[in-house]
Amino acid sequence: MVRRALAGEGVLTEEELRHLRQSWQAQVGNLRAAHAVLVAGPQDGALAAYTAEVRSELDLLLGELIELTTGLLNAGSFAISGERRAEYLWWLGNAHLERARVFPEGTDGQKAAAWLDQALAAAEQWLPTTHPIWLGIVLNYIVTHYEILKDFKKAAELGREAFDKAISDLDQLDEASYDLATAVLRQIKALLDAWREPSAS
Repeated sequence: MVRRALAGEGVLTEEELRHLRQSWQAQVGNLRAAHAVLVAGPQDGALAAYTAEVRSELDLLLGELIELTTGLLNAGSFAISGERRAEYLWWLGNAHLERARVFPEGTDGQKAAAWLDQALAAAEQWLPTTHPIWLGIVLNYIVTHYEILKDFKKAAELGREAFDKAISDLDQLDEASYDLATAVLRQIKALLDAWREPSAS
């Protein structure tokens, strides 16, 4: 599917994008869940070997996601909409965020922040503050800055600002869009409520 798009005009249909996004989310989610269970156990013998295998699979999958999404972004640079550009940039930021969570010793945290900066700029230009893509970018952005880069102030400030903007625009949405937006807003609020800057404790 993706290879075909890159060989052609670099544009995927809405249905193709939905399937691609859901497939990647499921694969990455399953591997990350397996990794979390494995690293909680003793890292020796067969368990250590299997942990390394899962880490390798996750690294390969995320590397492929980054390569293909970069290709889609570049191949369709003159054809894709502002919404699609924001989404592809979001995918790149999210892929680097997932790598940073598993391989914290690398530079993926900085790369995630850089891609999500671009995604946020595109979303602010092309999307309403209640759009699921805009809110998803914000969610990944604040997680990157809080969990990976340890920039607690920036994470909290952006999260509160995005939450307040979206809340003020909710009454303009239909029921389906309202449900999608509030689901992500609940996640953002839960993080803001749970997080505490260590220096303040």
